[in-house]
Amino acid sequence: MFVFLNRRGMAIGLGAVAILVLLAWWVRLERFERVVLSIVADGTWGAAPGQLGLLKARDGGWAGPGGLAILADGSICVADTQNARVQCLRQGGWQVTWQGKAAEAPRLLAARGEDELLGATSDGVIYAYRDGERSSLVTLTPAALPGVPDVGRVERLLLEGMAPDAAGRPVVDVVVLGRLGSYRLVSTIEGGRPVRTWFSVYQPGQGESVRVPRDLGPGAVGSWTAGASDLYVETRSGEGFARTIFRLENGRPVQSFTINFSSPIRGFSLVGGWADGVYTLTWDQDHVYRVTKYTAQGRRLWEAVVARPGELAWGATAEAGGGTIAVLAGNETGWQMLVLKSETKWHLHIRGR
Repeated sequence: MFVFLNRRGMAIGLGAVAILVLLAWWVRLERFERVVLSIVADGTWGAAPGQLGLLKARDGGWAGPGGLAILADGSICVADTQNARVQCLRQGGWQVTWQGKAAEAPRLLAARGEDELLGATSDGVIYAYRDGERSSLVTLTPAALPGVPDVGRVERLLLEGMAPDAAGRPVVDVVVLGRLGSYRLVSTIEGGRPVRTWFSVYQPGQGESVRVPRDLGPGAVGSWTAGASDLYVETRSGEGFARTIFRLENGRPVQSFTINFSSPIRGFSLVGGWADGVYTLTWDQDHVYRVTKYTAQGRRLWEAVVARPGELAWGATAEAGGGTIAVLAGNETGWQMLVLKSETKWHLHIRGR
């Protein structure tokens, strides 16, 4: 009797194990990410509080807000360039945190630390904004950029990008235009001078361009985004069908991956990084703008449409650490502030489905 029960128990146990093995093979618990998109504010163009400035540009287009920044408390700040001010969307609504003259209006904006902003004009003046006060940090000039090749008489210095590094120092994208050529460099600035140059491109009036580091790959060097101790840089590959992303440490490429597109795209920009990848803003032939999250292996985690035909994405940025992305989009009539956040989900995956 005991032997019979023991054998029957063993049979039941083996059957249960077999069923569990079958379930483990047939059903799998998978983790995936999706995006949650919210419209946190909308408005019209103008100069009143809560409005943003929009002017007709010289080329017939529109000149509107500059950069965006997300502070540690979740506030979203806008470089309201045409109104020469900085506005922040907080829990209580819009707040003007700085108002100045047109010549001092920031075109770029970035968060630094818990509650400080870096702002910069297109001609290379960088400011710090805190508690409603503004202080000048750096005025960039070609003479303050050692190692710039001879471009002849300098016609213009342009500040194309800015972000703080982990120590709060500005990382700037500077273009120097001259009669004999042009020079671009992305450098960490301290004391008015570069303390580390991440990459540079020299384009003489005649001849091929020279870039450092040379192993940054083929194609034009495009946008970049700063990480804690590194930099992500994109280069164009092919006829608009791909972008290669390089991760630089101390000015040297240590990793790369390629993003491929099924059809040509009109524009591509890196808008931020996270612990293991980047966020991108792209727009295609149909003028549809998308924000996409990629891993450092080039795998797409999610994608969201942020502007449709007839609209424009005026700016996009990711907070430090990359948990939240803010996008300002709109048309000639008005604008919307969008917030995108990653959300982790689990679901059962059944084989064959």
